[in-house]
Parts: sequence; structure tokens; C-alpha cells
Amino acid sequence: MVSLFYVLCVFFLMLSGFVFHDLNNQLIVINYYFGVMTFQTSWIVIASFLAGIMFCIFFTGLELIRARRCLRISRRSELRLKRELGGRDQSSPTGSSDVL
Repeated sequence: MVSLFYVLCVFFLMLSGFVFHDLNNQLIVINYYFGVMTFQTSWIVIASFLAGIMFCIFFTGLELIRARRCLRISRRSELRLKRELGGRDQSSPTGSSDVL
């Protein structure tokens, strides 16, 4: 059911993109120092949309890597502390270090 929802969302996004492309046929002239290029408005919008997606993926990926590293460090310290506590509990029969 969820995959059908995603397929329908992609379909409607593509349909709206085609309609946008057909309605915006104006040409935009971009002047560089070494030449001139002309693009349709819709291609510039699509390119900026894709560039935004790429920036979001890049920066979100960096944050994800940092969060995973922090989680891995926390798990290592948790395991180390569990081993330390487990070693102390096994050394005395009652689990405490008091001598009777």
C-alpha cells in the first residue's frame, strides 16, 4: 500500500513537471565571459531543484555520519562499563566487596 502511494506521488510529480515544461517555453540567455548559452526556463528550474536535492543529501549525509560515529562511541563505552561491572560482580559471591 505504501509503495503504491510512492508510485502515485512520483507519477503526479512527473505529470506536473511535464505540464510545467509545456507552459514555460521562454528562453533565458546566460552570458559568460567566454560565451553565451540559452536555456528554457523549465530546465533551469529542474537543474536548481536537483542541485538543492544534492546539497541536502550531502549535508544530511554528513550529519548522519557524525551521529553514527557518536552512537558507536557511546556503545563502546557502554560495553566497556558493562564488562567492568560484570568483572566486579563475579569476583565476590554476594556481588559486593564487603568482607564479613
